[in-house]
Amino acid sequence: MDRIREESEKKIAAEKAAREEEARRVAEAEAVAKAEEERKAAEVKAAAEAKAEEKRQAAEAAAEAKAEEERKAAEAKAAAEAKAAAEAKAAVEAKAEMERQAAEAKAEMERHAAQARAEIESKDKAKAAEEQALAAAAIATQAKATAEKAEQDRLAAVKADEEKARLEKAAENEARQRAEHEKLAAAEAAQAASKDVPAAPSKSSTQTSMPSAAVSETPSATPETEGDVEDPFAERPSKDGKSTQSGKAKKEKAKRSKTPLVVALVLIVVAAAAYFIVPGILKNSEEAVVVDTSGAAAKKEMEYLNTGWEVDARKVLAEFLEATTASGKASQSIRGAGLLAEMEDYYDGNKIDDSDTPESAFSVYPLTMKDKERGIFMLTYDRPPAYELSEFFTPLAPLDVKYQLREPDMLLASVGRSNNFTTESLRVHALFKRSEDGMKLDWETFVQTKDRTLRDFLELPVPGRKEVFRVIVSETVPEKRNAPAGHRTYLIADPAHRSDDSVRVNVPGDSEIGRAFSILNWRGTKDGRVVAKTATIELAWSDEATPQLSVSRFICWEFLGVGGEAVAP
Repeated sequence: MDRIREESEKKIAAEKAAREEEARRVAEAEAVAKAEEERKAAEVKAAAEAKAEEKRQAAEAAAEAKAEEERKAAEAKAAAEAKAAAEAKAAVEAKAEMERQAAEAKAEMERHAAQARAEIESKDKAKAAEEQALAAAAIATQAKATAEKAEQDRLAAVKADEEKARLEKAAENEARQRAEHEKLAAAEAAQAASKDVPAAPSKSSTQTSMPSAAVSETPSATPETEGDVEDPFAERPSKDGKSTQSGKAKKEKAKRSKTPLVVALVLIVVAAAAYFIVPGILKNSEEAVVVDTSGAAAKKEMEYLNTGWEVDARKVLAEFLEATTASGKASQSIRGAGLLAEMEDYYDGNKIDDSDTPESAFSVYPLTMKDKERGIFMLTYDRPPAYELSEFFTPLAPLDVKYQLREPDMLLASVGRSNNFTTESLRVHALFKRSEDGMKLDWETFVQTKDRTLRDFLELPVPGRKEVFRVIVSETVPEKRNAPAGHRTYLIADPAHRSDDSVRVNVPGDSEIGRAFSILNWRGTKDGRVVAKTATIELAWSDEATPQLSVSRFICWEFLGVGGEAVAP
């Protein structure tokens, strides 16, 4: 029993020792694991600290690099700003100088133009007043002459009427005298017959006495005449109281021959009066009508030049704008038949649409009376640039783009420019010429000002390209203040877009074109006044790799077909 208890105790002690050994090994293993874990943690911590140090050092380096970059950017920005400020200042000064010169030139031109207009207007007014005075004097003189002539004609007519009345009265008196003499002759013949015939019965006696009674009663029915003249052709009774048959025949023949003579005399007087008086009356009436018609025509022409031309011009313009083919445009154009081929080439067979410039939007451009008297008139269309609201929401460019440190991308370039959201201004000149064919429009000026063909020609140099333009020419200062020796610089400008579509061209002074342009020269002269004139010229680009612009041909002063004619080559 004790042995079993001892064995049991040994077994328990052995198991306890085994458990304690196991616990010790576990504790040692745990201690080793813990130590390993702590070592690893320390290593991780050290690695993290090393990494953090690296990050710190990298951050410090990045901060230093950034600071250096910012310093360099600030220095570049300051330099760019200084450069931009200097360039802006120089540009402002140059622009101010150019504007000052342009303003002075413009003021000078306007002053001279105003003086010229005032002189022309005063001359026109004086001429018109003189013409009106002469016309009034002529009309008054003609009216006075017409009145005097009419009075003379009236007096002549009155005199002719009096002469006619006198002749008629004389003829009437003569007729009365003839009737009286005939009655007296009849009475005498009756008495002579009664003496020759013997006495008859009472019945025949009664019948025979009737003629005597009739004769005695007849004169009482005839009015008495003043100053009766004895008829030299009356038959006188013979000494024995008998009248002969031959005396009666002579008396009747005299009566018959005298009546046609008086009638012929009256007709001759009336015909003479009609021949000498009536043509004068008709002539004076015709002259008066001619004078009145001339004055009315002059007044009507003046009214037409002032306001009446606009009706015809607008009618032509409306038909021109409605035309959709080159032939339709040519029918309303100056030199339309000669320009038809050029029109067809210009429009290239496409349908023409000019609805963007309606006739109602054109206004009258006041030309001088001298131009109007030459049959030149003008309407203009002026549409200012239109701005869209989207331009006020365009993005702002970054500073590096603003100061040109880098180029803007395509998106910014397309939406960051306000001029991409505006429509350009449109000015159109419609010139008209009144001729025997009626009112016609200058197609070349219309197309050049509306489609801005001069700008397209200048902005796109094509070697060897030549075109004819209607321009305003004036002498100007050369670019960079330095022109080639023997050359003068002229400003060529579109008449409707003078400030935008213009270019400086150097012209040799000894060339044909230079001699033609010499009347515009003001630089180096004592007067120094800027002179500008309209002209029709041909511009050309040279055949070089970098083409140069020149005036290849001078066609005429003013616009060809409107106020100017081509000079001989």
